[in-house]
Amino acid sequence: MNIGFYFKFVGAEIGGSYTFQKNFLTSLLRMADKQHDIFILYSGKKQWKDDEVAANITFINIDDLPTPATTINGVGIKNLIPQPVQKIINKVNLLFTYYNTKIQYYNNYNNKIQHIVDKYGIDFFYFVHPTYYALKIPFAITVWDLAHRRHPYLPEESYMHNNFQRKDNFFANVLPRASMIATGTNESKKQIIKYYNCEEELIKVIPFPVIEDLVVADVVAPGKELPSEYFFYPAQMWSQKNHIVLLKALEILKKKGKKYHFVFTGSDQGNYTYIKNKISELELTDQITFADFVDRGQLKYLYQNAIAMVFPAIIGPDNLPPIEAMSLGCPVLCGNYEGATDQLGDTALFFDRLNEEDLAGKMENVFENIDLRKELIAKGYNLTNELGNFDNYLNKIYSHLNIYQKIIRTWKDS
Repeated sequence: MNIGFYFKFVGAEIGGSYTFQKNFLTSLLRMADKQHDIFILYSGKKQWKDDEVAANITFINIDDLPTPATTINGVGIKNLIPQPVQKIINKVNLLFTYYNTKIQYYNNYNNKIQHIVDKYGIDFFYFVHPTYYALKIPFAITVWDLAHRRHPYLPEESYMHNNFQRKDNFFANVLPRASMIATGTNESKKQIIKYYNCEEELIKVIPFPVIEDLVVADVVAPGKELPSEYFFYPAQMWSQKNHIVLLKALEILKKKGKKYHFVFTGSDQGNYTYIKNKISELELTDQITFADFVDRGQLKYLYQNAIAMVFPAIIGPDNLPPIEAMSLGCPVLCGNYEGATDQLGDTALFFDRLNEEDLAGKMENVFENIDLRKELIAKGYNLTNELGNFDNYLNKIYSHLNIYQKIIRTWKDS
């Protein structure tokens, strides 16, 4: 069977989307499943070495493709529209999505990807990044979360970039049509059924695996001076990441004479100024270190040397940082987002993610109880050993896709 995979390569500073896709691609190249011919369609910057590519894998950069010919009354024509005009059309396209309308034009991705599908005889298409372009073949898609439905009050899930309308239109159009939906937890599966009325059998629960490129990275100390003991929180500066509860917990502990330190990493996504102002207001400046964006070796260092990784994020049901921390022997304090115990079992010390007093008590317990930290580390290793890396994840994907090979043969050779 000829299988197409779509990646939307983004910068490492974006966070989870980059990490998931990069590790998925690494396993895809390493495994090079000989049962199938693989066609990797991508946009963005190249993220592999040519000597990693097996003979049965073809890379196609969608951005570099010429606009395919189209037809008017059955007569083929070439797209002769100048690039400046095309850019204006694309901007109008974006504007009209606000009203759930889309101008289809000759140089959009739908035409380009369908052209590749036809040219190479691709039988099944897998959108690794939760994106979709209308294709005339069966497809699968990854769903990481439906936060816009579960948490529509968050700025980044509602009015910012018209995210609620954009995401809701997208999932409502795509999920009921998907041949397979891959998601990480049973909680996520329940939300997909609840909000988009999808067929239960088509939703495959495949837990997030261990992030291999982080595990094998060479340890590098960050450039900034760090305290000898610290809690760690790696997260972009979104409101959903809930940095505020960490600050409030530090304030409570400080009043008890316990000045714990936090190291934050992650780029500003609109909430940085608010967080900085709150740090000053609560007089916590000397207890917070902003390491900003760090590379994989520095991130590994921060995990391995932390008292614990504290994860108060509001949204779930799937999150990568707890799995990252556990795979590197870092204890995890985790907020009780929907699906947290589904994803992590009893391997983390859970707290009410909106209750700073609960968090302060759990932080104090972990800081002072080395036996508790050892217990959490051991449980974390057990879970990550069970999850395996992206090879294990991809094998599960292939096991489901192989079923469709038998279905597709009812109307074509595959």
